Amino acid sequence: MAAQKDDRRDVQKLNAELAYHSLPDYVARVFRLLPVHPGPDVNAAAVAAMADISFAEARGTLQSLDRESLVHAVHGGGDRWRMHDLVRAYARQLSETHTTADEREVARDRLLRYYQTATEAADGQLQGRPPIPVPQEFDNRDEALAWLDTERANLLAVTQMAADVDQDHAAKSLPLLMAYYLNFRGFSDDLLTVMAIGLDAAQRLGDHAAEGEALN
Repeated sequence: MAAQKDDRRDVQKLNAELAYHSLPDYVARVFRLLPVHPGPDVNAAAVAAMADISFAEARGTLQSLDRESLVHAVHGGGDRWRMHDLVRAYARQLSETHTTADEREVARDRLLRYYQTATEAADGQLQGRPPIPVPQEFDNRDEALAWLDTERANLLAVTQMAADVDQDHAAKSLPLLMAYYLNFRGFSDDLLTVMAIGLDAAQRLGDHAAEGEALN
């Protein structure tokens, strides 16, 4: 059984390598950047932010990767894609080989800005503040709530990533932007987890106002 499993993994890796080497350069670049995203799945808007391309280009690229079985669409998830663990490991290996550290860091920072902006907009919709436009995401309270429900696991992962890479402003602000939603949905464990991250970040920054909000 173990030998069969290893054989399947070898075949999967070979198929991924063959598919990757057939990709146009711009699609291959996006594939190498996908492991920057720490969550379980990704949408075209997040990929557009990471790769600094348009939404239409990001969606077309993901569809191209889907056709090559390098990502797969999430069943019932609409505009969302996932990578098999082995393919993700291969993409990460390629990223380390072909993508400079600075380019990965820039992509990561763009991703953090995307999630901060989108989460602030969603929080504003939930609390009735003047709307912040977020193209291709949501236009009203119900859509904002649905976006937060769908992105919850990603938001938790991105918040932890921000803390891990010393992006303390993002690690401080994301928990505060999620607090109303997590409390509204009753996700108390998630709320405690992200608030602990936010509190630590606020303390490192010496931001006493944010520290007080996190404690409250």
